[in-house]
Amino acid sequence: MAPGSPPPSPGPATPGSTSVAARGWAPSPSPAWGWTSAATLGLIGASVVLLAVFLRIERRVERPMLDLSLFARAAFAGATASAVINYVCVYGILFLVPFYLIEGRGLGPARAGLLLTSQPLVMMFVAPNSCAMQVCSKGSRALPVRAA
Repeated sequence: MAPGSPPPSPGPATPGSTSVAARGWAPSPSPAWGWTSAATLGLIGASVVLLAVFLRIERRVERPMLDLSLFARAAFAGATASAVINYVCVYGILFLVPFYLIEGRGLGPARAGLLLTSQPLVMMFVAPNSCAMQVCSKGSRALPVRAA
């Protein structure tokens, strides 16, 4: 909050947070319920409806929690979409690979965990230096374009 700016007014966040909760919870019991069960489809449908309600409210309030006009800028929308796709892929792999190693390859949980530890260790040492070297030599604008 900037000095001298009015305090943020509490907005109706309930539809947005409930939509995220319903969308996040729907896949959990779905294998037991069945993906086409009324409960699973109801949760997914509720998340879509609540998301639409949230977006409608956000367009009408004076100070929205999420300024939707930012998505009219191609650079912002592209960067946001790129980040979302990146996180979905990374966390999808982090979620699925342990199942593959344990169930598919027959490794024990300790061995699978030890194998999975190598990736964050490499990132811890390599990522800070590689990004700094790229930004210093190529500039901050060239890096996202070259990575895409």
